[in-house]
Amino acid sequence: YIDDCFNSGIGFLLRGVQLTPDGTAQEWPQDTTLWQMSTNVVIRGNEVTRCNNKGWSEVISLSGVDGFEISHNHVHHNYAGIPENYWGGGGENIDCKRGTRNGKVFGNKIHDSRRLGIYVEAWDGYCFNIHIYNNEVYNSQLMGISVASEWGGEVSDIWIYNNLIHHCFEGIIIPVTNKKPTQVVRNLFVYNNTVVDNANYGFFLKNPQASNIQVMNNIFAGNGENTLGASGVDTSKYVFKNNMTGEEPLFFNASVFNYRLLEGSPAIDASLTGLVPAKDFDNNSRPIGAGYDMGAFEFGNYTPPPVPVKPYNLMATAVAYDRVALAWQDSAYNQEGFKVEMKKEGGDFTQVAMLGQTTKTDTVKALMPATSYTFRVRSFNKGGHSTYCDSAVATTLPPPVPQAPQYLTLTVKSFDVIRLAWNSATFADGYKIERKQGDEAFEIIDTVLIPARSYNDSGLLGSTTYTYRVFAFNNTGTSAASIEAAATTQQPASAGQAKALNGALNLFPNPANGLVTIKVEGLTSLLVYNSTGQLVFQQELVPGENQVALRELPAGVYCLKTMTGANNKLNCLSVSLMY
Repeated sequence: YIDDCFNSGIGFLLRGVQLTPDGTAQEWPQDTTLWQMSTNVVIRGNEVTRCNNKGWSEVISLSGVDGFEISHNHVHHNYAGIPENYWGGGGENIDCKRGTRNGKVFGNKIHDSRRLGIYVEAWDGYCFNIHIYNNEVYNSQLMGISVASEWGGEVSDIWIYNNLIHHCFEGIIIPVTNKKPTQVVRNLFVYNNTVVDNANYGFFLKNPQASNIQVMNNIFAGNGENTLGASGVDTSKYVFKNNMTGEEPLFFNASVFNYRLLEGSPAIDASLTGLVPAKDFDNNSRPIGAGYDMGAFEFGNYTPPPVPVKPYNLMATAVAYDRVALAWQDSAYNQEGFKVEMKKEGGDFTQVAMLGQTTKTDTVKALMPATSYTFRVRSFNKGGHSTYCDSAVATTLPPPVPQAPQYLTLTVKSFDVIRLAWNSATFADGYKIERKQGDEAFEIIDTVLIPARSYNDSGLLGSTTYTYRVFAFNNTGTSAASIEAAATTQQPASAGQAKALNGALNLFPNPANGLVTIKVEGLTSLLVYNSTGQLVFQQELVPGENQVALRELPAGVYCLKTMTGANNKLNCLSVSLMY
């Protein structure tokens, strides 16, 4: 049992550790366990978890090994890596690399990992004669299985069969890395795998130097963008034959990840002979019926386990404004895991977590503050789900007091309008705006609710300096003040200037379809009134042509007035909106 490692869990190298160019230090962090062996290596029956906690290597790693077996290991929850660099954190779960050859990878259970499940990667060596079969890979953030030659080496004679890959980002991928011009992958046989419910490809071939790639008798179902495909590879270099990609396979119970076949499945007796394994994922001899079945499982000789009993004594405790801690008890002996569901008041239950068979606690995060949530838990195995335990209710704690709004800025829009803007404050329900003139004390002038984070302060005096500050608030309290910001309004137009502006005012087109151009020669406030005299639109105009969008107003006749200061209202202009 290997748990919580900085780097690899188990590692084998052809030679000793790699040194830096000056020979004084290791170039890569040392593996957790490291043997300088090159032949007849067996890694069997281990549990390896929480490895590569900021390290660079793989979880179980072979380099240059001739003759090996990696079997019946439980490799899981290897997530950490290097958070700031996704590609620089290692995390491949089982890696056969750099000349590793003549071996088998089978019977392993790999899940909840940051990178990919099983990787054959030549680097600058020659990897060949490797059988990968009867493995289950799920909840991988990259591929289930991948075969590549990243650094000019060669991979050949790889058999991939009877594997179950589900709920990964992608299923089986033959990538191109573009690290070296030569990336040879040849004689790759992918057959009788069940690759289902992955977010992207089921199988995809991307390496243009791949050749003799045979993909047949697989079930590719419920995958994302392209369940089976190739790109940039000559069609003479690969054969895709007799794969199920469109039909419903009729699985025993996909909701509990039981992808064995139901009676009546179109996959039964549907495999082509030639590339068919002698036994299936469950070690049943093939065929059982009249012919070989497609996918990893042969129909027949399967009795599902009894459904587990339900959990009990569920407790829900709010531990923060955004999270609730759960704990429950369980008397079942045959569960494979637990599913946690949650709902808000008035809503429906949704699944928020799926946990391992021995986990009986969970913390549900990213919740809303001061909100009531109801939780329930059920166990599951390949036979199905238990009934739900009695539900438990918890209300998250109130949010903390918001932080002060940041980056308060002021923009002078006219002689009597200043526009305020600021960044959102976390946990704010709204904002209080304070203003002062000269040396006077601050006074609250208005309050706005989220999502507002700007405000137009109008009706100001011309040629006057105003200072502002903003507070965020919620039910818990009020933040500290933002930084103070000051601005001075424009000089208002005199009565004579207003009269001159009136003569220069120009509006077109009229009638309009919702967008008009208004030309003025000075700072002007535009007021738009409907036929009942109600103010329905307002905008500040600058000298020159101004585009004014009135599309939100219904068709009709409107009165446009302009104001340049000291209550100098210009004559009314009439505009007709027609759509």
